[in-house]
Amino acid sequence: MNKKINSLLYIEDDLEVRENIAEYFQHNIENVYLAADGAEGFEIFEKYKPQVVISDIAMPKLNGIELLKKIRKISATTHFIITTSFDDHEYLLDAVNLQITNYILKPVSIIKLEKALKLCEEKFILTP
Repeated sequence: MNKKINSLLYIEDDLEVRENIAEYFQHNIENVYLAADGAEGFEIFEKYKPQVVISDIAMPKLNGIELLKKIRKISATTHFIITTSFDDHEYLLDAVNLQITNYILKPVSIIKLEKALKLCEEKFILTP
């Protein structure tokens, strides 16, 4: 593919999950930013404007949907992947209406993440 992801923000309130997944990202993506909650994630987003944001929905301070709404006010082109333990159609509808790239049910696996990131890369190719 012509365009690769070179910046990613991963927001997950579970420290162990965040560290394990971050290790994978850091081997494959040049700039990886980590946050423990939505508020911290938004601060990092404002500062670095990563191409892709992967965020849990249920987080302290600012949930994933609220975070996505704030990011969409700044950027319509950032790819957003939601991870969640909830198979809730209301969350999914909110997320789809806010133009997410993918919605991954937990447990998150490297295989699921790779598929979601490939989808982001394909959309980069289609975006001028």
